[in-house]
Amino acid sequence: HSLLGDDAAPGVIPRVVADLFAEKTRRLELDSRKQLRVWISYLEIYNDHLYDLLEVDGEQDSFKQFLGSRGSEAAQRLTIRDHPKFGVYVPGLSTVPCESPQEVHRLVA
Repeated sequence: HSLLGDDAAPGVIPRVVADLFAEKTRRLELDSRKQLRVWISYLEIYNDHLYDLLEVDGEQDSFKQFLGSRGSEAAQRLTIRDHPKFGVYVPGLSTVPCESPQEVHRLVA
């Protein structure tokens, strides 16, 4: 499968996102007192550089064009870190809260 796929054959990302939100719904039905939130990040590693594919200009809705983010100085400064307690993370990587699979698709498509 490709990462995004198409309507006839959804890729890895749409399938994982659908399963994630289905599990969220299932768990909330079991205990309505719980709160579960989903945040997404979208990172590319290309030629030993990290690129934030959700980097936004001013608004959460405006998706920075992929080719435009490759040349940005901020994209060049992203680094992978390993925290002894919390594991692998990328300081400065965008995280966007999402309420539905459709919202995730809008951000990554």
